[in-house]
Amino acid sequence: MGIILILGFFLRLLTIFVFKNIDNYDIQSYYLVGKSIFEGIKIYPDIAKLHHPYLPFFLYIEYFAYIIGKNKLIISIIIRFVNTFFDIGNIYLIYLLSKSYKKAFLYAINPISILIFCLHGQFDAIPIFFLLLTIYFLQTKKQFISMIFYSLAILIKTWPILFMFLFLKRLKNRIYIFLALLFPVISILVFSILFKNSFINILKTILGYQSVWGVWGWSILLQTLRFRYQKIMIFLFLIVFYLISYLKNNKDIKKEILFLLIIFIIFSPTFSIQYFSWIIPFFILNFKRQYIFPIFLITFYLIFNYASWVINIKMFYFNLISFVFWFILAINFLKIYFEKKLLS
Repeated sequence: MGIILILGFFLRLLTIFVFKNIDNYDIQSYYLVGKSIFEGIKIYPDIAKLHHPYLPFFLYIEYFAYIIGKNKLIISIIIRFVNTFFDIGNIYLIYLLSKSYKKAFLYAINPISILIFCLHGQFDAIPIFFLLLTIYFLQTKKQFISMIFYSLAILIKTWPILFMFLFLKRLKNRIYIFLALLFPVISILVFSILFKNSFINILKTILGYQSVWGVWGWSILLQTLRFRYQKIMIFLFLIVFYLISYLKNNKDIKKEILFLLIIFIIFSPTFSIQYFSWIIPFFILNFKRQYIFPIFLITFYLIFNYASWVINIKMFYFNLISFVFWFILAINFLKIYFEKKLLS
């Protein structure tokens, strides 16, 4: 296992230094948030709405990274190292959950996580780490501890709340589900007191987060309807998504999460490319030969997307290529499912 962890660390370290000078909106946001906190500027709601639409925890890391570096390059390297630390933890958790060195190896070398965490700089490796810990302790019958880690997962980024009903169905004492709110509520209270930010402003910023419309999937075809119907579409999608998550029943939570993430990637009206990192651990944990093609397809899409940062691609062609990638991926997912190979 040690060799696999070292290999995973080396690949992530290599990516960080090869692409250390890559700049993007998220790196700029980390710098802006850290600098603003350092200068005593209120983050919520105005700055956070565009640059940190999350609960107030990761911004402490941005703040300390700014204190250490005070420039975008050093801040980006620090945050990518934080991502790497947790993603190495994800490799080990894949092993603990699967008891398979092969699956740990596959996660260690998968290009999607490496690109998103170590090139892009997105910090979804952290909520993934705590989500995997949640599953591990749930399976070892330590449900109280499991919900504590679930609360930490939601604290970093709120998307793990998508699986709330999956955990609720498996709790013997269902009141434990309220532990999921523990750290999010504490984080808002502490930040509002320390930095004199309104509790309501923080909450409104988080609840108002909608990701990006019209860059992936069927919403590309409906860009002109964005301002009129976007919120309605998101609301209806979430209602259907949670209904499916409540009604869907599989003894293996890892398979259930994979199924829901596939539904999310195919049908979500708003999207960001870091969402692809969510599905990779569950592809690996439920690995079948049929998953090789979508993993390669997502990898090529990420490369195309990151290339667009440095190569000027007209929006029409960008949207066309994105739609083609989505369409092929959706057809592939549906084909696997209807052949009854997805969750067998």
